[in-house]
Amino acid sequence: MDQAQMGTPPEWMSGGLRQGRGEEGRLLGRTGPTDASLDIRDVRFHTPLWERVIGEAPVAIIALDPTRKILVSNPAAQRLVGRSSGELIGRDILDVWPEAGIEDILDLVEAALTGETTVSIRARPHRMPGGETGFLDLACSILRGHDGVAEGMVIIANEITEAVRHDEQESRKQVLESIGRLAGKAAHKIGNPLGAITACSSSLLSSSGWISGSDRELLEIIVEESRRLGKIVSDFLSLNTSRELHLEQVNVCRLLDYVIRTLERNRSFGGRDSKIVVRKSYDEALPSILGDPARLGEALRNVILNAVEAMPDGGPVRVSVGMAREDGVPTDSVSIKVVDEGVGIPAEDVPCVTMPFFSTKPDRIGLGLAIAWEIVGTHGGTLTVASELGRGTCVEVVLPRAM
Repeated sequence: MDQAQMGTPPEWMSGGLRQGRGEEGRLLGRTGPTDASLDIRDVRFHTPLWERVIGEAPVAIIALDPTRKILVSNPAAQRLVGRSSGELIGRDILDVWPEAGIEDILDLVEAALTGETTVSIRARPHRMPGGETGFLDLACSILRGHDGVAEGMVIIANEITEAVRHDEQESRKQVLESIGRLAGKAAHKIGNPLGAITACSSSLLSSSGWISGSDRELLEIIVEESRRLGKIVSDFLSLNTSRELHLEQVNVCRLLDYVIRTLERNRSFGGRDSKIVVRKSYDEALPSILGDPARLGEALRNVILNAVEAMPDGGPVRVSVGMAREDGVPTDSVSIKVVDEGVGIPAEDVPCVTMPFFSTKPDRIGLGLAIAWEIVGTHGGTLTVASELGRGTCVEVVLPRAM
């Protein structure tokens, strides 16, 4: 095969594998921006077939020289890091890889250089170009010359976000079902006598003027703590996945207004001196959704309260409603976003925040977002969390429109 038959390498290979051919058919010096020259002996690697295999591979493929400079990156790799081929060729991979995943790359390369043929690590968090957290399986193979000396390496990254999410949902579903069964029993074993204690102590407090001083203070504590315990029992009941939904046409904007007014009335924002400011941005022309307004209201209430609790010193809570988008294109679903400017959540904790009993706040049980996630899921929707330390958190609820 002569050079003409090999064809011109595509744009994604530019600067990486353009080499001449010697008398024995071996590939010679590199013409790209690096001085490294990998001893790749099979000229068939450069045929249009191989170019298509690498270029159309669904996994990210990145070839590096011994100094970690990028020689080749296929389109999947470019999408993964949000950069073009021209922005990657000749750059140190550590300069273009998301900061949170640099340790993974270093561990891969170091392990591979110790003598392993191929090293891999599974299900590592990765910040995607859009800011959301995904998951990757990573593998690294060393390319060696005739003398066995490492002359480069290939890193392969396979995005497995959907598989990880599916496993998480199945695990979460099992946990919620177990809690739901427990909650059903707890409602009768705890809820009924607790309700009697709350009602009797409240009645005694309001009708007995002769109770004063420390006795009255103790009675007030009984009322307050029994109500708090009742809220915990109610939260457990909300995790019962077998509860029937009472579906009807729901105007999302009106439901949100009702939820926000209720929270303000109950002083959930901190009362008269609150520094929490709710800023609303609604698309009033949105279609209705089919849902249980009471259950959806509970989910949205928990999401908004989560934003409020993230800002103990106050700040804006932005609530926006619009058509959900996928790759910039509107879909048939409605998107509700609640954004705070709180302390944010560490990247490693973001996948856990909708799990029951997980909380970044030491004085919380960790059921609010878990309940919201379960309710949204029973309506055929999704609840996702994106966060950045020091900047805040965005919780997005996406619900299908009524057909």
